[in-house]
Parts: sequence; structure tokens; C-alpha cells
Amino acid sequence: VSASAGARYVIAERGGSISGTMNFLKAGVGAWNLDVDYDYTYSARGITPIFGIDVRPVSGLTIGARYEMETKLNFEYNTDTLNVSASSPLLATAAAGVKSSLNWDGKKSQQDLPQVISVGAEYVFTPAFTLSAGTNLYLMNLATIEDVYGDDVSKYFGVGYEINLAGQYKFTEKLTAGLTAMYSNQGT
Repeated sequence: VSASAGARYVIAERGGSISGTMNFLKAGVGAWNLDVDYDYTYSARGITPIFGIDVRPVSGLTIGARYEMETKLNFEYNTDTLNVSASSPLLATAAAGVKSSLNWDGKKSQQDLPQVISVGAEYVFTPAFTLSAGTNLYLMNLATIEDVYGDDVSKYFGVGYEINLAGQYKFTEKLTAGLTAMYSNQGT
């Protein structure tokens, strides 16, 4: 039996941009433009505590389990560029409204990574032939994802999972072949 404990440092960075022109045309009055140029980033840092255990109950069989705790990620938005201009005073109110709705500078949003439970087993039938199976459970329904799904993320997510089965055969010292089959359900 062996046990392990560790941590993963997570650096999450995202960004986006909007750039374009909205054209307005009214017969007898003329045309106006609303120009938008917007770039933003949002980033977070977090630590994931990870615990594991391996057991070898009989010769050739290894069974392992791992638990990853939820990773708290508190994103902060940074507006890099936000220019909204109107070609006519008639669109000044619309331009101000668009600019206000896009400005998330300094806003914070918690969007955590879910808890993960993993279990796997490997059996060495011969020195040349090995089979393994495993599963990962992603507890999406328990994660905190503010400002996207509200307080009750379980309305949108269940438990996501992966199931896999793999085999490996060693033909020679220099040639080994393997095959893996996997089924995934994202919990949506």
C-alpha cells in the first residue's frame, strides 16, 4: 500500500475581443455608424489539493484511487481596450449603453474547477500482456460557477464521467502495441 498527497497550481487565463461597426440607415435622414473596439482578459490562480492511494492485493494487480479537491478560481476581469463611438449625436445614448454593458473592468467571478474522483486497475497477465480499466468522475454539479449558471449549477450539470479500457502487448523489446477504448459523458 502506498499513499500520496500533492498539489497542483492552476493558472487560468482567458480573453476575448469585439471589433466592428454597426450601420444604421433611415430613409430621408441618412446613415450613422456605431464603432466598437473592445479587448478584455480575465484570469485567476488556484491550488488543487490531490490525494491518492495504490494497493497491490495480489501479484500483478495494482488498484489506484485519486481524489482532487475543488479548485477555487476567483477570476478578475481587466478591460484592455474599450472604445465605443457614434458618428452622430443621435446614437450617443446607444454608444454609452454599449460601453457601460461591456465594461467589466475589476469585476470578480468565481468559476471553480470541479472535484475529481479517479479509480483504476491494471493487471499484468504475462510480462508481455497487460490490461487496465479506469474511470474519472467529475463532480460538476457541486462546483461553484458564479455569473454563468447562478447559485444552483446542478440545474445545468450532473456528474461527468469517463470510462476506459486498455490493453498493451509487448511483441519485442522495441515494439509494443496498445489499444484503448474510452466513453465520456460531460455531465451536461
